[in-house]
Parts: sequence; structure tokens; C-alpha cells
Amino acid sequence: MNYRIIGDSCMDLTEEQRKDPHFTLIPFTLMVEDHQFIDDENFDQKRFLQIVKESPECPKTACPSPETFKGAFCCEGENVFFIADEGRVNRYRSADMVCNGEACGFSYRSPAEAVTADLIIFAVKFMGMESALETVKPFVGEHTLFLSVLNGISSEEMIEKAYGADHVLYACVQGMDAGKDGNEVTYKNMGYITIGNKDRSHDEKLKAVTELFDRTGLAYKVPDDILREQWNKLMLNTGVNQVTAVYGAPYSLIQKEGEARTMMIEAMREVLRVADTQDIDLTEADIDYWLELLATLNPEGHTSMCQDVLAGRPTEVDLFAGTMLKIAKKEGFSLPVNTFLYEKLKELEGASD
Repeated sequence: MNYRIIGDSCMDLTEEQRKDPHFTLIPFTLMVEDHQFIDDENFDQKRFLQIVKESPECPKTACPSPETFKGAFCCEGENVFFIADEGRVNRYRSADMVCNGEACGFSYRSPAEAVTADLIIFAVKFMGMESALETVKPFVGEHTLFLSVLNGISSEEMIEKAYGADHVLYACVQGMDAGKDGNEVTYKNMGYITIGNKDRSHDEKLKAVTELFDRTGLAYKVPDDILREQWNKLMLNTGVNQVTAVYGAPYSLIQKEGEARTMMIEAMREVLRVADTQDIDLTEADIDYWLELLATLNPEGHTSMCQDVLAGRPTEVDLFAGTMLKIAKKEGFSLPVNTFLYEKLKELEGASD
């Protein structure tokens, strides 16, 4: 039977109840002047009391919104949910994600609330992949399938090392222009998932996942060679993500002729050269395809790497130029454009520390 017992952070629960996914606590927000504290397990009572003592203003509290309680009651989340550590789960439950102005009503589970999952999709930054592999461990069963939508060409190998190659599908995502600000996401183009087996087979696990995508209306493609598709997407990221991040500019910068667009294309051509040493057949026609696709994206949108730089977060430059430079060094040639981009992005990361 599906049921859910929801309470605010004043509700007392036993340790057993706290681990039971049928119980959910929605925390209050406590405010002192410009300081905000979430009343969850990460609440720093000592710091809160010190600020209260030093402030001339009385502290205030804010109850969770009705939409937050409504989202917590949605039992369809028993089938589809996001996995995160307990602290993040509590934060997400207290401030629902909003997409293009509409509340999402997502469901979340921490490892303490684990159930065996049929499919686990990794959608994190590369820097968080090791932690994510550990977090999902209680959700993994004998027949659990894995799919990664991370950038680059490394995450599948990490999953295979942790949970075995027989349960891993290869994928990449393309054509989206989403931007994130706090808990709000906006996009013009949703894009699609490219999915397949690295040995190019069409087996039962690929069939099961594509049937799921069909039922949910999620756009996808099954190419003849998923490894080539991943390298093709890597070529795009190595060009557009890195150049827009260095310039701190939206897509409009590389949608018009100029220095930035030229640099992007040359960075992509360097990936062509590296791909050839790995028996990956990329061509100038692939670059032309990406230029046509980039022309359709929201001119005011930003790549994820540009968003990271503007927010002072670490970037995935080691996945892009870093990966290319390592292979090129091994093969005995240089990549001047990617060397410049790598050094510049590392400089920008250092400036934000």
C-alpha cells in the first residue's frame, strides 16, 4: 500500500521511523537578518544562537510552502525518484525544483530510504561521480541497469569498475540549452538521449530502457556506434563549452562569425585529430552538423561550463581539454588551442578559490 506521513521539523520521530521512507519531514526555515538556516540534520544550532545573540533583531521562522507539502504527498514518486545523501534530500524536499516556471513535484530518497532500483541514471558533475557511485550502492540489485548522461568518455568505465560491465549502457545527451539558477531550471530545447551498447548489440537491457523512454515520451536515438557518438559530443563540448566559459558569454557569441567562433571550431578540429588515433571516425561533416545545431539554441542560454565559471564553481575542463591533451601527449603531438583553453580555465578556477 502506498502511503506517506508528512510533518514539519517539529514532529518527533523514532530512529526507525526516520529511516522509513513513508515518513517525511519538511523543515522550517529560520531567519536572522540576512542569515537563513534550514531546520534539518545539518542545522548549526551553535552558530544560529550566536547570531541571534549578536543581532538587534528577533529571529523569524518560515513554514514550508503548501506546494512543498503537496509534492511530498505525490506517491507516483514510488516508481521514479532522485537519489541523494540525506542532507541534500532534506534540502530538495524543502525547496521543490521549478522548471520553466512550474513546480516539478519530484520525489527523493536517501540511502536510508533505499529500495532496489531497476534503472539508475547518473546525472551529476564528473567531480561528484565517485561519491554518487557510493551513494547509490544500497539501491543496486542483481538486475539493476545503469546509464550515465555525464559529459566526456570516462563515466561508463567508472560504473563498470564499480558494478560490472554487463549492466551498463552507454549514452550521451545532446541538443539541450538548459540553465539553472538556484532551484529554478529554464530551457528552450529539451534535447534528446543517444543510447546504445559499446559492442553495438541490441540486447534485452537496451530494449528495456528504450521501451521505458517510449512510455514516458522521452526523446532518444539508438545509433550504430555509441562510442562514436560520445566522441562526437565530446568534440562539441571541447569547443563550445570551453570557449563560452573562457569568454563568460552565452551561445550568441559563437553563433556569429568572430574570434570566439573560430577558436571553437579549431578546438573541435583538434579533437578530430585525437579521435583518429583512437580509431574513432569523426569528420568535418560532424563539425558542420554541430554548427547547424548551435544555431538553433537560445542565444541567451549558457553552456553548463560557462555557468560554472560565472558561479565560481570548478569546471569539467579535465574531461574535455584535459582528456585530449593526455592522449595527444601519448601519441606525440601538441594541441595549441586546447592547451590555451585548458590553461585559461585553470586560471579562472584558481581566481575563484
